[in-house]
Amino acid sequence: MAHKFFHFSLQQFEERKAVFDKLNKDFTPGTVVYNGSVHEYTAISDDKILPRYSDAQVVAEGEIENMVYTEYKTKQKGMR
Repeated sequence: MAHKFFHFSLQQFEERKAVFDKLNKDFTPGTVVYNGSVHEYTAISDDKILPRYSDAQVVAEGEIENMVYTEYKTKQKGMR
């Protein structure tokens, strides 16, 4: 089994949002259920620290096979 860390970084979120805005797409971060609550995340990692994003916080961790999560999504702006 692989132990993973789910991180949320506002800096990473804003970078991805800016990139997808240029492509005329909306960006929605992934979600993970942890301790009965749903949390947004921007990265999944093997490490507790994301060196590139100093503001990254671990929002969930566990064996990836046992985690309930969705990947991030993009969609064309103006579409429902």
